[in-house]
Amino acid sequence: MAKPITGKTHVGERREKRPNGDIYVYERITAYDEKNRKTYTLSQRLKGKIKAGTQEIVPTRPKKRNGERGGIDTTRQHTGLTDILEWVGKVSGIDDDVRASFSEGDAEKMLSIARYWIGSGGNTLPRLESWQVMHPLPYREAITEDVYGKLF
Repeated sequence: MAKPITGKTHVGERREKRPNGDIYVYERITAYDEKNRKTYTLSQRLKGKIKAGTQEIVPTRPKKRNGERGGIDTTRQHTGLTDILEWVGKVSGIDDDVRASFSEGDAEKMLSIARYWIGSGGNTLPRLESWQVMHPLPYREAITEDVYGKLF
């Protein structure tokens, strides 16, 4: 005679051996589904591990929950070539020195041309206007041949 179906859950223990010899011990809660006639797992929780060569269960560190970062707030930011050149100019003081020596408009043009030459590997200036479309520079307007012609 078969055991009567009660609908209760069963708490069991499952041990999983790893290649290094450690055994991880899980507590598993199962239930029986009468419709499919199968047992399914409701939940599974890691109790700890048994290190190779020992017999006692050692608790493992708790699993990190979503949003838990250990007190560190981080942000992800895309940094490109022009961002790095801008940072170098600020930290080294070159930007401040150029702005102190020339008018604001001329200084921004010179810094933009210098960043273009460094970033493009020394390309000729007629290509600067198209390069400036994809790379933010200190001088916001387009640097055409007329603009850098008057500057020089």
